[in-house]
Amino acid sequence: MKPKFLTLRNANMKKLLLLASILLMNLSSFCQSDTSQAQQTLPVPTKADADSLICITKDVAIYLVQDLIALDYCQQELEAFRNLSIKYRNLINTQDTLINKLQATERNLKINLNLSNGVAEEQGNKIIKLEKDLKQKTKAKRIWTVIATAALTGAAVIYTSCKEF
Repeated sequence: MKPKFLTLRNANMKKLLLLASILLMNLSSFCQSDTSQAQQTLPVPTKADADSLICITKDVAIYLVQDLIALDYCQQELEAFRNLSIKYRNLINTQDTLINKLQATERNLKINLNLSNGVAEEQGNKIIKLEKDLKQKTKAKRIWTVIATAALTGAAVIYTSCKEF
């Protein structure tokens, strides 16, 4: 059983091993001298550049492959997330546009409502004024009707009284 601090399940330990293996592969002393010594004990690979052979343990190779597979998965997941974020950003922009249009419509309706309230109030004031004028003219007409009736009645009485003489 491995000690707890050497377990590769810890993400930081995986990253550390990957970094260490990459650093070791890039060191010129490791690449040149150790691979040439390893070639003496191992069968020679069939590739043309035989001096680039790197020996790692099976466990480290498994972890490297797992990390590379996880990297591919993470890259795919990141691409999917970017696509979703672009889609949602476009959706949010569309919603913002609709909200702005609805707010503009609301402002226009409020302006129209205020104008129609002003027009209605103005028309109401005109109606009240016209009703007052109508009442005054109706009173004046009644008075003139009474006066005219009285004058005609008086003229008729005078005429009839003059006829008798």
